[in-house]
Amino acid sequence: MNHYIDDSTNEVLGYPKHGARVMTAAEITAHTNPPLTVSGCRTDKLAEMRKECGDHIDAGFECDALGYPCQYHNSMNQQTTMRNATIAGGKIWRNEVFTMHTRAEAQAVFAESISEIERLRTVYANKCIYINDESRTVSEITAVTWSSVE
Repeated sequence: MNHYIDDSTNEVLGYPKHGARVMTAAEITAHTNPPLTVSGCRTDKLAEMRKECGDHIDAGFECDALGYPCQYHNSMNQQTTMRNATIAGGKIWRNEVFTMHTRAEAQAVFAESISEIERLRTVYANKCIYINDESRTVSEITAVTWSSVE
C-alpha cells in the first residue's frame, strides 16, 4: 500500500490526491516514528519510574523481627494486615507462609515496611527532580533507570 504526502500542506494520506506524491520508505518511517520530544520523553520516563517504584514496594522487603532474616510482602493489602497486627499481634505473610507474630514482632515488621516504602519513595522523588529539570535533554532523560545514579 502506498502512502502519499502533499508537500504544500504536509498532509499524509492513504490514497492518491492531486498534488500529492508517493512517500519514500524513510519518510514513512519518520512519520510513523517521530523523534522524541523532551516533553513526551519526560512524561514517559516519569510514568516508568512511578511503575518501578510501585513494583519495588510490592516486591517486599527483608526484616529480622523474628531473630532471623525473612522476606515480607508489602502490597497495600499486606500493609493493612501488618498495621492491624501491631495492635494485638496477628498473622503476617512471611517467606510465603501466613505466620503468627506477636505485637512487638508485628510492630518491628511494620516499622521496617514503612522505612522501606519511604526509602523507595525518596528514590522516586529524586528521579522526578532529575527528570523534571528543564535543562535535561532527551538522551539524559532516556538514560535514567531505577538503578542509575544521577
